[in-house]
Amino acid sequence: MCPHTDTDSLIQLQIIDSISISLATFLEGDGSCVETYICPNCSVMGTSFTKTNITQHPEILVLQLKRFKQIAIRTFIKDYTETELNDTLTHNDKSYTLMSTIVHTGEDINSGHYINFCRSLYDDENDQSIWYSYDDPKVISVNQEEALNNPLSRKSSYILLYRETARVKEEKEKMSEQRLKNNQKRDSVPYGLKNVG
Repeated sequence: MCPHTDTDSLIQLQIIDSISISLATFLEGDGSCVETYICPNCSVMGTSFTKTNITQHPEILVLQLKRFKQIAIRTFIKDYTETELNDTLTHNDKSYTLMSTIVHTGEDINSGHYINFCRSLYDDENDQSIWYSYDDPKVISVNQEEALNNPLSRKSSYILLYRETARVKEEKEKMSEQRLKNNQKRDSVPYGLKNVG
């Protein structure tokens, strides 16, 4: 048995019904077998099966959806398969929260435009996530439904960035504490008074 493995920091997923199903399918492996595999490190020959496992969970999980299919040399077409963008993913008891999705508009790999939907660590007054749409100089606040469930996101999301949920919660708590301190400082100074040196 050969002990060597390949590692990648970017996971490329085939598009299936949802991101969680796509990731689970990727991690199960496609079952393909290479009968005459020879390890380049130790020259052990044997049967090899394709399977991927996340052994060290990263703080940021980067997923690339395979949106382009090669149909000829240097010719790719876009795959508009609709997929559900899961707000959270769980793998081996590690939970991740979706923080950003990059959407590619355009027909092929050589042209198009990118739009980024990014989650703020601040929530609105109803404890709902605030998202922003970054479209060149145009930045607007959108709700989670607009960010993740619009047809453009569901059919053209290309890169997804998930962050460990525990780290997201820590950052939100720190930001809330800082916001509270800033508000207390502001409220403790009478309106119109300044420090005079």
